[in-house]
Amino acid sequence: MNVQWKLSIAERLASLASVAALSALWKLWGFGPTNPAAGELAIVCALSLAHPGLGPAALLAYLSLSLAPSSGVWLVLALTLALPAAMAFRFWLQAALWLAALLAVHRANAVSYVALAALARSLQQATPSAAAALMAFYALAANLKLAASLPPGTIGCSGLVVAAALTGEGERPLELIGEWFRLNFLGAPRLLFQAAVYAVSGAAVVKGSLVVGRAAAPLSVAAVSLAQYAVAARLGLNPDLASVVTAPLMTALFSLAPRSLRLKRESLRIPEPPPLLEHLNAAWIALYRLLKRGERVLLVCGPRGCGKTALIAEVCAASGLELARDGDFRGKIVHVENAENVADLEGFVKRALRMGARCVVLETSRPAVVARKLKGLSLRKAVYVPPPDQAARARILQLLLGTKLDRQRLLELASATEDFSLRALIHLAECIRGGCTVEDTLQVVNSFRSSGVAPLLTEEELKEIQEFTCSFKGLLMGFAA
Repeated sequence: MNVQWKLSIAERLASLASVAALSALWKLWGFGPTNPAAGELAIVCALSLAHPGLGPAALLAYLSLSLAPSSGVWLVLALTLALPAAMAFRFWLQAALWLAALLAVHRANAVSYVALAALARSLQQATPSAAAALMAFYALAANLKLAASLPPGTIGCSGLVVAAALTGEGERPLELIGEWFRLNFLGAPRLLFQAAVYAVSGAAVVKGSLVVGRAAAPLSVAAVSLAQYAVAARLGLNPDLASVVTAPLMTALFSLAPRSLRLKRESLRIPEPPPLLEHLNAAWIALYRLLKRGERVLLVCGPRGCGKTALIAEVCAASGLELARDGDFRGKIVHVENAENVADLEGFVKRALRMGARCVVLETSRPAVVARKLKGLSLRKAVYVPPPDQAARARILQLLLGTKLDRQRLLELASATEDFSLRALIHLAECIRGGCTVEDTLQVVNSFRSSGVAPLLTEEELKEIQEFTCSFKGLLMGFAA
């Protein structure tokens, strides 16, 4: 059984476990239908096994439909469940954590803290708009649930949420909804402010993978905690001080845990590069790790013909990531060749990320030009694809020519091709295999150099790349070992 099958089975079992845990919380706290039929839960579990996202989506939809007939403000809560239900097909884990945090509001703050912390950490897999929507809708749904449990006419604080109670039980449903929104959005609890903080913090977690990395999730939860504490304190309530520290601390623990676990997982071992790219082993490892880690924008630079395109394609294939084709960017790697020639490069990168691209890889032999075009983006990582040195040239020629040349002639040829790129060596090998005698090989090299048929490395290119590598402020990775 290969790794992909194991991960697929593990994900379905995790989805099934999340559905079972949510149904248990559901019964424990009496949120929604108190006695869901066994047949309905069996269908939800079966959907989880068919696809991980279907189980949480069905559970959220079932809860939404059970609340909708209650009318009044409960209809608003039913609608807030509809968005994560739709998003669960792709972000099933976030939807399950979203519902767990909502179920635990006001009844068990510790459970709510853990679920919300795990949600914030896991949002780094989502797009900024999806993360912002989930967090904003959580704020709205949690406020509604808390308001329904408070004594009439009071304002309460539970965990990270401040809300005003429902009033006017004898009013008509539309009047009740209007009064609740007037009190909570425009009145003292400032739900509009709370939802905005949640939305911005949720999006910051995703964008933070380019800016502050692992610190993004705990920082965003800290921002939410401090904002809710400030609102509660301003209202004269007794806010829960534990929420200011507990939720960010738990999120930090969630953020740090995968680092230690990842070192022990054999499935994450980096595969070997193909023989023709063995001399680019350091660049191979760097690009593989960056793509697996979830970097959103990467620069792959190096002289023309040194294997950048082949490296990107082979790393994506080895890591199980799909290159985007025909404009479908969702969850895929967008490879931009000759990025220095793209007119509105920054706009294209932003559009690709908004359309759900997992990462935009910019390939160029003019890295300084590309960096100037991306002033509005945070370019943290660059992978340098170097030209082959003499030892690498000898290995490449041996792979391409086999026993066509003896060892001594092969070393002479490797020494004579100092300014040859990988592509130039391939062209040279093709020429030799085409019938050129061993005695004429050095003459072939000289003819390549003078004719310009093969892309040789120029001093101008090498100088420009060298200047970029010296001035680049981020972490530059991928130099030949």
